[in-house]
Amino acid sequence: MNSTKRATSTLTTLISTSLLLSLAPSHLRAAENPIEIRAVSATHEQHERDVDAVAMASQEQAISKLSSLLAKYRKTSQEPILLAKLAELQQQNASILFRIAHGAAHRGKKAIDLSHFKK
Repeated sequence: MNSTKRATSTLTTLISTSLLLSLAPSHLRAAENPIEIRAVSATHEQHERDVDAVAMASQEQAISKLSSLLAKYRKTSQEPILLAKLAELQQQNASILFRIAHGAAHRGKKAIDLSHFKK
């Protein structure tokens, strides 16, 4: 299986898990002991960043489409719903960018580049 297919498969699994957790009752979502996940190796870490890159591309595409929809439905009852979804997608995209920045800094043993967040 090539890297893109693996990344897409992992992304699909992450999205499915995220959806299931969001549908769970709140008392089941709040973990008393949060789970810490660490990369086993440098290769695994790189794979995770590849997954993040694929996810970011997908998020940016969704943000673009949603922005187009928002322009179409401006000043309608759909606008607040679309704005809320756009904010959610932008927050998720920022989270992905943050993980990518941390991965690059860790790999290069440099300071974290957070220039994407200083707009």
